[in-house]
Amino acid sequence: MTKQLEIEKKFLIKFPLPFHSMKEVWNHAIKVEEIHQFYLKSAKGVTDRIRDSIEFGIDSSIYYRTIKTNVSPGINEEEEFILTKKEYDHFCELCDESMFPIWKTRYTFDYDNQIFELDIFHKRLDNLIILEIELDDINCEVRLPPFLCVLNDVTMNKKYKNSNLAKLSFSDGKKIINSV
Repeated sequence: MTKQLEIEKKFLIKFPLPFHSMKEVWNHAIKVEEIHQFYLKSAKGVTDRIRDSIEFGIDSSIYYRTIKTNVSPGINEEEEFILTKKEYDHFCELCDESMFPIWKTRYTFDYDNQIFELDIFHKRLDNLIILEIELDDINCEVRLPPFLCVLNDVTMNKKYKNSNLAKLSFSDGKKIINSV
């Protein structure tokens, strides 16, 4: 188990990504993974989730449980545990049925000595793309990759938190994506 302070900024990216943008992401890629994320019932201000992560080129999953406690917008206290398949399956049985799974492909890449995570969402959140960067301080300068079309800084917008996206129905998910 690791416990740490997570400080991140989030940016809404224009869909669709042009080929040249995706090529640049691949050229700078460190890791690509498919993520399937489910939520457990939790107290207000706390997010409890489980995740199945399959890294591109590796045939096995890594299972995580992450408990996030909100400190302020963009800042969470985070505890993360690696789970066995059996533990993961047990938690799957306890998932909050009022929240939908999150399905996304994450591209972790280095641009200008900064590590970014580009999340391209699937299924009911198709066409949603979020760029994240973890920082040492919320006021750190972020040099955004010029090959991505950034629409907005959504760090302070709670509706773009994954746990809030998981609460959206199919039609509500399409509304948030189409309101950009």
